[in-house]
Amino acid sequence: MGIITKMYRILVFIFLLANSFEFHSQNDDSTYVNENGQTFLIHIVKKGETAFGISKKHNLDLNVFFELNPEASNGIQLDQKLKIPFKIESISIVTDTVADLDTLSKKHLVQEGETYWSISNVYSISIDNLKKVNGLNNEPLQIGQSLIIPSPSKDTTNEVKPIVKNPVNPLGGPCDSIFFHKVRKKETLYSISKLYNVSISSIKEVNNGLINGLKKGGDIRISVRKIDCNEKELITDTIAIIPGVSNYPIDSIFHVSLMLPFMLDENDTIQRNCPPLEDCEIHVNSVQSIHFYNGILLAIDSLRKAGLRVKLSLFDSENDTSSINKVFSDSNFLNSNLVIGPIYLRNIKKVTDFCKAKNIHVICPVPIPNQALFNNTFVTRLNPSKQTMMKQMAKYNLTHPQDINRVMVVNSKLKKDISYSKAFKSYYNSNLTENLDSLSSIYLNSSSNLNQLKKYLKPNVENIIIVPSSNMGFVSNFMTRLSGLINTYEFRKYQFTIYGMEEWKEMQTIDEKYKNSFNLHIPLSGKVDYSSTKTIDFINNYREKYSFEPDKFSFIGFDIAYNSLKGLMLYDGNISEFYKSSDSFHQGYYFKSNVFQVDTKSGFENKGVYIYHYKDYQLIRLD
Repeated sequence: MGIITKMYRILVFIFLLANSFEFHSQNDDSTYVNENGQTFLIHIVKKGETAFGISKKHNLDLNVFFELNPEASNGIQLDQKLKIPFKIESISIVTDTVADLDTLSKKHLVQEGETYWSISNVYSISIDNLKKVNGLNNEPLQIGQSLIIPSPSKDTTNEVKPIVKNPVNPLGGPCDSIFFHKVRKKETLYSISKLYNVSISSIKEVNNGLINGLKKGGDIRISVRKIDCNEKELITDTIAIIPGVSNYPIDSIFHVSLMLPFMLDENDTIQRNCPPLEDCEIHVNSVQSIHFYNGILLAIDSLRKAGLRVKLSLFDSENDTSSINKVFSDSNFLNSNLVIGPIYLRNIKKVTDFCKAKNIHVICPVPIPNQALFNNTFVTRLNPSKQTMMKQMAKYNLTHPQDINRVMVVNSKLKKDISYSKAFKSYYNSNLTENLDSLSSIYLNSSSNLNQLKKYLKPNVENIIIVPSSNMGFVSNFMTRLSGLINTYEFRKYQFTIYGMEEWKEMQTIDEKYKNSFNLHIPLSGKVDYSSTKTIDFINNYREKYSFEPDKFSFIGFDIAYNSLKGLMLYDGNISEFYKSSDSFHQGYYFKSNVFQVDTKSGFENKGVYIYHYKDYQLIRLD
């Protein structure tokens, strides 16, 4: 399959992704009760939810949440019913629009992640009309905000406006747009085809044959060719750049191969079998891959003026070795200066071995074993190893005041947890200053009580307990026992700070209340700061370009592409020499890139690690 055809098929998923996000944004299973004149929404706890997450979802102060649901202060349970105060936000309606509203108008409560675009798409109204009816300009929507949704306009005009501005046609190329047309009374395929100046066969083709015919009030897709659109210009090599850099070969074209599981064939089958006018989910790996790919394109755009030309080749690396073997014979891949991907471990091994023999550098965007770097100078791991993260935690600890009591709790049943503890303790004890004591360790298992730990705790100082374990069972049991310990008379006034691992952030078995009360510190390989103006600019740019919201993989794709393309530019395609220089340090949207070579015969590892702690139920960066 040619590169151009693959580009078209990727654009198909960008369109489908936008629609699938909007389809799943609604929640219609809420119930309400009235108590003492106040209305409450009843929230039923689902798997993986926490008190903090539920209160945040409903834009509710956590203290108010616990006041209304006192039983939740001891932890929440699956299917537990919780009360959430229901409020109708006051809405200022422009005077001259009130007369346009009728009894068919609806109210919509804004859900998390919804935008003007997504709401207008759901109700088939224009964004301008939505804002006008609700007296809004461009202020951001708030979770729980109530919006008036006007009824559809009466059929008094033949004017038809697209719901989406210039979206990509999933059955065409980048120069095709798709419109949604609401069928009116007495309309026929012939009259609709004349309205848009398209053929009847093209209407049937993009609507799965219209096997059930036209239905009044139903939506059908209309494929329309964009005017003055040159497909070749949309798929030609992209130009990239770094401001202020002049030391690079302007005439060079660097070849970058991107290997991601777009799942093209599987999603083709899904769409062929999708009923007319229904939103059929695409593969989750496709969603992540599209976001990653879009992030890479934005990085190339942001570097455009430097003069570097990049030929980006896309390869659908599905979770099987046969697809990888086909890639190895592709001339575009063989000419690569750099390969980004794949993400499945068994594919990574094949690709890194092959590229080592061809002197092609591979950047792995997902965590890989330490062994993958051994004796291979053509591979880079961007996700720091857990041992590296523990060393960075130890380094951070050594910068703290000396009036602190530190003790390490080790999971005695797991070898990998023991290795994490050794990495922390070795670095800590090897870099001690004179006024710090060496680190003490105690060994426990999931069923151990905390009698042994009690001997090491001290009053009137901060007790830092380091727990280098990623095992959910061990961590959950330890935190439960520790929370019981601090409620005893003997230890209720002791000060505690817990140091855990990155996986603790996603452990739903640890209530957010405990993470906050224990001042939990964790290392993170990456995190997006959504409060920064830089990130907000990125999100706005992404929305404008792709018409839906970025996710974590959008930022990861951008960071990887930006830094690596900069390296190709500065070091004439030699990414290894770039990583050995100070130029490679980069504070990205997600990653902090600080890459070092493991040893002279092995690959490279990113040792950029963030240290975060929980404060006021939020993760705050400390370094």
